[in-house]
Amino acid sequence: LKLIEFQLDLEEKTGETCFVDKSLLDTIYACLTLGLSADSEKARYTFKPSEASFYRTKIKALCKLQAWDELRRFADEKRSPIGYSPFAEARLEN
Repeated sequence: LKLIEFQLDLEEKTGETCFVDKSLLDTIYACLTLGLSADSEKARYTFKPSEASFYRTKIKALCKLQAWDELRRFADEKRSPIGYSPFAEARLEN
């Protein structure tokens, strides 16, 4: 129920209709691809997806945006719970 309220707030805030009825990770992905990184972090800390799932979702979003510098900063932030090969693989695929 809280997730739906969060998604409705995002739709009202952005005017986008891509949040409601999505999974938590899809909601985080949409936030990231729409440049709503603060909202993606809010979802992360409120709903607590696994760190590995969050990392994979953020890598996927940054690659879609071709935000290579941001991807590099994210890789360097702290020790990755999924290792570093997903960062390299994502970069090579895109």
